Amino acid sequence: MGSLRFILASWVVLQHILGVWMLGVHAVEVFFVISGYLMTLVVNERYGCDAAGFGRFWSNRILRLYPSYWVVLSLTVVTIFLVGQDFTREFKSVIYFPGTIAGWLQNISMLYLSIDPLTVEPRMSDATWALTVELFYYFLISIGISRSKLITYVWFGASILYLIAITALKFDLRWYYNIIFAGSLPFSVGALCYHHRQEIFGLLERYQIRSWQLFCAALVIILGATYFPRIYLLEVDFPGSATLFHLLLPATILPAVIALFASIRDPWLPFGRRTDKVFGDLSYPVYISHWVVGIIVGYLLGIDKPAQSGSNWLLFTVTYIGTIGLSYGLIKLVDEPVEKLRDQIRTLSERRLTERN
Repeated sequence: MGSLRFILASWVVLQHILGVWMLGVHAVEVFFVISGYLMTLVVNERYGCDAAGFGRFWSNRILRLYPSYWVVLSLTVVTIFLVGQDFTREFKSVIYFPGTIAGWLQNISMLYLSIDPLTVEPRMSDATWALTVELFYYFLISIGISRSKLITYVWFGASILYLIAITALKFDLRWYYNIIFAGSLPFSVGALCYHHRQEIFGLLERYQIRSWQLFCAALVIILGATYFPRIYLLEVDFPGSATLFHLLLPATILPAVIALFASIRDPWLPFGRRTDKVFGDLSYPVYISHWVVGIIVGYLLGIDKPAQSGSNWLLFTVTYIGTIGLSYGLIKLVDEPVEKLRDQIRTLSERRLTERN
């Protein structure tokens, strides 16, 4: 599913740098579904939920998330120092030096201490607010919230009740998206996908549905959920229009499931598995590094703010190419050496789990 994750990371860049409306928001929702599936898979099949498995799982997660992020964070610190905080705050208001030790620790750890991590400032890598949400649900999964089908259904049911409550109380969009509890539904659905994967694959085989058809249909539905409110709900005011607009975000979960299973079964379209893996490896560094690259490019081009109208193609194009280049460098210089250690942890975990079972 590397190609899918790369497309989603690119959508985030499109929204942040080019101003493509809401595209990155829906991409993050799909990321949460994917993470719910993958983390449930690795905990259940590779690590287990005992204390030893918990330790190995988190050792592997830390090695996956933090080394490349700390390099990006260091680059951001140097960039802020060189171009000045006035420029970085004009370019993106939350990117500046923390004024407290607590602020530095939150930025170093990607753990922003709020139920709404998107409101915590500064965030020197802005998009990392979603990593706070990810890490929260990684923890719940690592202690067993999705270890069985029954427990996962209880989790899913609680997530549905949360959605019903915030809808009935007419809460605003952040309760559907950036509040930590908003991640519960997509994560639990991803976990259920793991527990029902064989039945779903059986249905796909029975009806001879091809992976590329699923993948393209999912992307079309997600794009429709993104732009339908832009062209209709925000232009026409009728009773319930705001609620319908909010519900289109969790509605992204269904096409996310479709895209997930298409990507599990086959790499996307004509790409082989090796190419698909390359795209997948690029997705995380693209996600965490595009803001600092955008600031550098903007400073060199004399552009002090990303486009809000979707018209600034020069800034986006140079930023996107630069982000891909930086991400590839991070893979070669940071991720690949660390991957050897992660492989050792995975091998040990699989051996221990096999012996125990």
